[in-house]
Amino acid sequence: MKKKDIKDFTLDELKKKFEDLGEKKFRATQLFFWVYKKGTEDFNDMSDLPVVFRKFLHNNFYLSNIELLKFVKSKDKTEKYLLRLEDGSVIETVLIFSSRGRITECISSQVGCK
Repeated sequence: MKKKDIKDFTLDELKKKFEDLGEKKFRATQLFFWVYKKGTEDFNDMSDLPVVFRKFLHNNFYLSNIELLKFVKSKDKTEKYLLRLEDGSVIETVLIFSSRGRITECISSQVGCK
């Protein structure tokens, strides 16, 4: 089986996938906690998961990540982020803070858009 990115699954999809692979589906909830609440990027750091299950994860899945290449904050507090995706492609995102307390996020949806 080709390794799949854990982040491509919803919680329900992951529960089903684990069950189909003979694992306990509650492990999906534990895994989501580590990935989305704690921000963990390595299965080995998930200390409350059994070692055997962490090996299972490592053998069947991976955790994609995005690397922050550059961060710029302007005088008007606008924040610009330059990010590298796992495949090496680079994208940008901008946070715009309005005087009325609203926040707008602009995300490039195509690699190479600037």
